[in-house]
This record gives sequence, C-alpha cells and structure tokens, in this order.
Amino acid sequence: MLTRDAKRIVESFAALCNTAAPRYEVVNKAGQDYLAIQVGGINDVYAAAVERLKADTERTNPFGERLFLRETTPAAWLLSQETQILQRLISESLTVGRSTLDSDFHEKFIPFLGGEEGRIYSKANHVVFGRRGAGKSSLVLYACHQARKAGFPFCWIAIQQYRRRSDLQVVPQILAEIVEALRGEPGADPVRVESLMRIVRGLEERRENLTKTEIAQVLPLFARDFLPFVKKRGQYYLFIDDLHLLHPNLQPFFLSSLYSFSRGNNVHLKITAIENLTRLQNEGEQEGLQTPGDAQIIRLDYNLVDPGRAHEHITEIVTSYVKYVGIPSPQALCGKGVAERLTWVSAGVPRDALYIFSNAITKAIAGKRKRIGLVDVNMSAADSLTEKEQHVSEDVGEDASSVLRAVDDIKAFCLREIKSNAFLVHLKSASKLYQIIKKASDLRFIHVLHPGITPEKAGEKYEAFMLDYAFYTGFRKAPSVRELRPTPTTTSAKELRKLQRYPYETRLSLSPATPDQGGVGFG
Repeated sequence: MLTRDAKRIVESFAALCNTAAPRYEVVNKAGQDYLAIQVGGINDVYAAAVERLKADTERTNPFGERLFLRETTPAAWLLSQETQILQRLISESLTVGRSTLDSDFHEKFIPFLGGEEGRIYSKANHVVFGRRGAGKSSLVLYACHQARKAGFPFCWIAIQQYRRRSDLQVVPQILAEIVEALRGEPGADPVRVESLMRIVRGLEERRENLTKTEIAQVLPLFARDFLPFVKKRGQYYLFIDDLHLLHPNLQPFFLSSLYSFSRGNNVHLKITAIENLTRLQNEGEQEGLQTPGDAQIIRLDYNLVDPGRAHEHITEIVTSYVKYVGIPSPQALCGKGVAERLTWVSAGVPRDALYIFSNAITKAIAGKRKRIGLVDVNMSAADSLTEKEQHVSEDVGEDASSVLRAVDDIKAFCLREIKSNAFLVHLKSASKLYQIIKKASDLRFIHVLHPGITPEKAGEKYEAFMLDYAFYTGFRKAPSVRELRPTPTTTSAKELRKLQRYPYETRLSLSPATPDQGGVGFG
C-alpha cells in the first residue's frame, strides 16, 4: 500500500515538473514513514511542486504532509531531471512577449553589457535597435516589469500581428488595443473609455477609405479623453515590440500618430526594432520621430566587436539558467572549449547562444556522452541556419531574394575563393547593394567584427565581417577554412586590415533571381 501511494505521488511530482519520474525511497523517522524524492539540486520548480502536492494530496495518503526533497548528485548532470527542466525553460524563454511578465523570466535576468536596463526605464522615449535575439524585447520587458512593480499603467503592442501591413487601418486597430488595456485599470473613467472606443470605431468604419487627414483630426479628441487617466496615474508606458515588421512606408506616420498624444504628457514610448529595417522619419512629409529630440536610441548590436565581453555576457546568461535549475555550473554539462565555441557560433547573440546550447544538450545525450562536446555545438550551430532562413521573408519582405543571393555569394567567396571566415566590405551608406549586405548582417548570416577601419587611403572606410559558423561547421567541418580567432579575443586593427575585400559592387545586383539561383545552402 505504501509503495503504491509513494509511486502515485512521485508520478504527480514528475508531471508538475514536466520531467521523467525521479528515484525515491520511503524512510522511517521517529516511527513515521516519510517519502524522500531524490533530486540533483533543489530549485524553485521542485519546491513549488512539493508545496502543490502537500496542498492537493488526499488526506488518506500517508505521505500527504510527509514528503521532502533529498539532494543526490547524479552520475552525469547531462542525464539528470534538472537538465530536462533546463531545456524546457530555455525553450520557453526563446520567445519573449507580454505573457512573459507572468513567468520567472526576471529571476534569471542578467544585466546588459552597457547597463542599458538603467536607461530603458527612465522617463523618456526610447528606440531599442538590435538584431534578432540581441535582447531587445527582454530589455523593454524589464522596463515593463519595473512599471508594473511601481504600479504604473502600460500597454504592450506586438507588431507581429500587423506584419508587412502598410494600410492606415493599422493605426485605429492599435489604438483599440490601447483602449482595451484601459478597461479595469484603477483611475480609468468608464465613460471616457467608451468615448475613446467610439473614436476608434469611427476610424475603423472608414475601412480602405481612411485618410491620414482623418486620423490627424481625431487624435486630439483621443488625447482629450486619454490624458486625464495618465495624469491621474502619473506615468504611462507604451511598449511597441518589433516596429520593423510594419511596412517601412507606414512606420513614420504610425510613430507620429503615437507621438501626437505622448509628447510632454508622461506617456513614454519604448520601441524595439531592427535598425536597417526601420524608418523612423519621413522628412518629406515631416512624419516620424527625430533622434535624439523625440526619442533616444539604445543599440544592442555588440556582435563580435569585443569578443571578450560578449563571451562574459553569454557565459553569465547560460550560468544563470543552469544554476536556476540546481546544476552547480555550466562546467558540469560542458567539455573543454565549449563555452568559447558557443560565443563564436552564436556571434555573441544571447538567444542564439541559448538555442544552440539547448540543441547541443540533445545531441550530446543522443551521442551517449556525459558532457557536451565541440562536435555537439558545431552541429547545433549548423542546424540553427534553418531557423534564420525562416525569418528572411518576414523581416525584409521584397528584398528577401536579394539578401539570400548576397549571402550565397559571400559564402562562396569565403569558402571557395579566399578560404577564410572573415572579410572586409567597403562602407558605402548610400549604396543599395551595401544595404543588402547590412540586412544580411541583421539576419545573422554574417557578423560585424569591426565597424570601421581604413586599410588603404584616408576616408575609405571598411567594415570587417565574419561569415556565420553555420556555413562551414557541423558534423564535417571544412578543414581548409582559416578561422580568424579560435577563442573569443579581440583581433587587432592591423590584422583586420590584411583581410580580403569582398567586391560586392561587381558581384551583386538587385535584379530578380533566375530560376537556378537558390537560397542559402551548403553546396
């Protein structure tokens, strides 16, 4: 009977933790039977599960109030329940949004390299630029968490659902989200909320006939009913996540619409975007946000300009997740050189590092290894290319084919011609071909090593780039490719000047791809 009761509780414990059933034993203390559940390290997930079991277990079960956790170091941490929880938490953290506020995200929060979390919550408008996975959403989510903790109202707008749209109906639809967020807020006058919604509905009823003039005419009316609520609460935070997903033609007007009632009214805009896919201003129409007057820029594109600091940051992030689940350190899971390789293959991008790290765990377990090895990291990096390809059309729209052709040509240039993973690009901001290369960088196919060096005559600036490891590493690593640095250390300007120039002006074009020109591949 005791054995059946113990087994039932352990199975419930495993279900709550989303792991395989752990080992357990029944021990006698002072004449009473206790259930000891064996774990590698006690963590919040386990503690919450035990409390839940104590509260829910039927009174007829003899272990209802007599169960506890017993730490037992596993033979291999890689095969432990803690590692299962680690992978689940990493998987859940790869997508950050409004719902993440209700998770344990902030218990694993690691300060940014430049202390940007101290700036983002200030009483100012900010645009946070960074590549996918650089931590843009995590940074504004930190500000969102601080606002909620301080009791200030906020609204989180995910632009994903408005992806690539250029129609003006986007404006009233987002205003509707702002109004809906007011419902139930302390200090929100129900009469004014309904008035705001009538204004929005009036715009929505115009459908495809809606004009910029009509929107501009009602925005003062919107402000009249919205701002008394802000004044009563003191501050208001409006979070716009992934602005770049809106069509570039709409972005400036959309920003002007929000700024029309936020300026000087304690309404603080916190916006995330990929810089080379974002248009903050339309100077001809006097639309958008001017920097730094209307909004301040925060850039998270550290890339590999300072590999040492990037390595420290990635290591801190991985360590925070590992220790959170009760594993003593990353070294308990990783073999020699894994941490350094993880920095390079992720190019210092936090989300990519976590994604590759979790996949490397799976590959190491499948290979029946006790620790993650370099081969696991290399193969996981190669697998990550598919994830990057999936976002090309979503992020760059009509430029997708040009970007993919550029990446394919850069890959051929590095792997077949110069046989090096690093190269120089002539910096020509006004060139559309140069902008295509920058978009390839935004999509993490190539990575900035240095933003501006002069290998030849003064005034001729070049950027140093590194080809993403996914193109030449994996189960069969290309042995002929020279790696700029085997460990994450800064390369001197003198060494970078010696790199080969990639002549994109003569190799690339903006013309449509021919049928035999594929996308990014390993050929």
